[in-house]
Amino acid sequence: MKKANKIYIIGTMGSGKTTLSKKLSEILEIKHYPLDNIYYKRKYDKKRKENERKKKLNELLKKKKWIIEGVFNNWTGNIFRKAELVIWLDLNPKQIIKNLFKRLFKKEDEKASLKNIKGSMKYAIKYRKNSKKFIYHKSMIKKHRVNLIHLKTKRELNNFLKEVEALRG
Repeated sequence: MKKANKIYIIGTMGSGKTTLSKKLSEILEIKHYPLDNIYYKRKYDKKRKENERKKKLNELLKKKKWIIEGVFNNWTGNIFRKAELVIWLDLNPKQIIKNLFKRLFKKEDEKASLKNIKGSMKYAIKYRKNSKKFIYHKSMIKKHRVNLIHLKTKRELNNFLKEVEALRG
């Protein structure tokens, strides 16, 4: 992996975007920003208006360094344009379901009700079957010819993190 100061992490719910962004943030000493914090005024409750989201996002994109993670589309195209590296977590549904179940036992995760986990599992299974978000991710990657790391297994993800840690030395 070559040095990148603007990193965008995409993938479906439960793919490990937040976990990876936190780890990379610590290793690379680059602040990470969840798109949920731009989309919502209050976490998972009150949504921002689209123009407000775009304004906040554009302010963030002006920074010299960032790691952004999130699954949203239709208002996130600028991130693909500005990112020096896109990491696509495209893990198989079995791994994603395991990750989602782990959320049930993490007390700090507000999304971790059984009802939400069930809905997220259904969504995650559909994601790879050409859902709107999957198609959007593919089209934006192709359109912007991004520098892409496409991780499809937990092993690839772990090896990637080892590479990044080794680069830091």
